[in-house]
Amino acid sequence: MRVIGFWALSVSAVVGIGTVAAQPTPDFTNAIFGKSVIYSQTAGNAPVLSGNNPYRFNVLVWGLSSPSSGNYSITDGTLTGASSGSYTLPSPAGGNGIFTDGSIVGVNYQHTFPKFATQASLDAAFPAGNYTLKFNTIDGINPTFGLLLPAVQLPAVQYPGTPDITNLASLQSADANGPVTVNWSGFTDGSASDFVRLVVADSSGNPIYQSPLPGQTGALNGLSTSATLPAGILAPGETYMGELDFVQFLNSDFSTYAGAEVQDFYSSGVHFDISTPEPYAMTMVALGLVGLLFLPRRRRA
Repeated sequence: MRVIGFWALSVSAVVGIGTVAAQPTPDFTNAIFGKSVIYSQTAGNAPVLSGNNPYRFNVLVWGLSSPSSGNYSITDGTLTGASSGSYTLPSPAGGNGIFTDGSIVGVNYQHTFPKFATQASLDAAFPAGNYTLKFNTIDGINPTFGLLLPAVQLPAVQYPGTPDITNLASLQSADANGPVTVNWSGFTDGSASDFVRLVVADSSGNPIYQSPLPGQTGALNGLSTSATLPAGILAPGETYMGELDFVQFLNSDFSTYAGAEVQDFYSSGVHFDISTPEPYAMTMVALGLVGLLFLPRRRRA
């Protein structure tokens, strides 16, 4: 079961609702919510829509105070749409939403609402319009953000182009002892203000790598076409799950809650596999190549 999956976006108007007192250390640094469409890709083939209800609505938060200690600074929250009603964001401590403790991946909280088979069904449940995102925090400062999620329509707003892994065949025999580079085709109409995210998880769904988040050093943008996994994080004889997301942010609120940023988005993502050969397989290949050097050569008559 895949547990990774997310997003897409671009920058437009800012709509802020509510005013809260500034605090020296915010309870979180970034929160995003919006719509995504997920594809899957196998070696030698173009990406296709995922068969697991590919249209989704997500809320993600990172920069929570002390997530690894269990003292979560956000207790719960709500997402309210003008036409979609109100949805509860479960408590992180309840186990429905925690992605990691932030030590590897950085996203502390992720909640995916029911997934949908078609864009029409997603749009019916979460139509374009004004949304209010509210977080309840342990210190009693409960910021409320209001953002406009536009309709997906050409040419103004649309999902980003489909991510396409261009070296997927070679990733099926990745070298676990060295760095592994993932290449993809360019982000259609991508720019330096867009965001690209690569996540790799083991067969149990535990993330082992994520490219830097927005605002962090080395974060990928809409002009990026590759990312390299450091040597030593992959093990021999394993298959890993990857996800590449093209993200375009729409609206941003930098002012409601001092030290934090909230944005909405549209995104396109693709799932793919990375496999490493067993150690003995590599040894046999090496021995085979050496053996070729010692084959007797036929003498010409």
